[in-house]
Amino acid sequence: MLRQKFNMFNSLFWRTIRNRFISQKNRYLASNPKFSKFDIGEWTYGTPNVFLGRTHGKLRIGKYCSIGPNVEIVLVGDHRTDFVTTYPFSVFFEECNHLTGFPRHRGDVVIGNDVWLCYGARILSGATIGDGAVIGMDAVVTKDIPSYAIVIGNPAKIIRYRFKPEIIEKLLSIKWWDWPHENVLKAAPYLAHEDIDNFIKFASSNVDDLRSVREVFNNKKQ
Repeated sequence: MLRQKFNMFNSLFWRTIRNRFISQKNRYLASNPKFSKFDIGEWTYGTPNVFLGRTHGKLRIGKYCSIGPNVEIVLVGDHRTDFVTTYPFSVFFEECNHLTGFPRHRGDVVIGNDVWLCYGARILSGATIGDGAVIGMDAVVTKDIPSYAIVIGNPAKIIRYRFKPEIIEKLLSIKWWDWPHENVLKAAPYLAHEDIDNFIKFASSNVDDLRSVREVFNNKKQ
């Protein structure tokens, strides 16, 4: 009787999105209607654990994101530290179902494109992570993270940006992750290289009119 009454994990539980997934258009989400509040971009991969609740928000992850092991994403709201008690009476007792205000949901979790969530990172509800950001090992994200920022710690703090402001502005304008996938593959030799200026020059050209990018890249190195 007591165990049945306090089965607290009926509505609060962890769920792994998938045992190692690579999200492809109209493939993963379409075959998993129980994850209808998840919007995962193309070619994002990883094994995040998502903490759901009765009134959980939505999760949106962009394209080409890398999600490390033991990453946790919390969609459920917070306990109320401004109430007399932090205890969730309305969750566990039918007699208290009429009580409102718990949990306090802070909003959806939005993760941009080309984001790297390192081992053990934790993303709390209401946080938005910009494109190209890096969330360090065991970092706890409690608020918005700018694009191309690198953050560590609990709570997560910016230690530096990946590139200079003018480079970040150009990359956010290029939005290579929105290119057709075949063009992204053509650009891979530029994307996977430290010569950022060379990639920007490439991106300013018409991709469809270029020769094989690998051929162009190899010729430049000779």
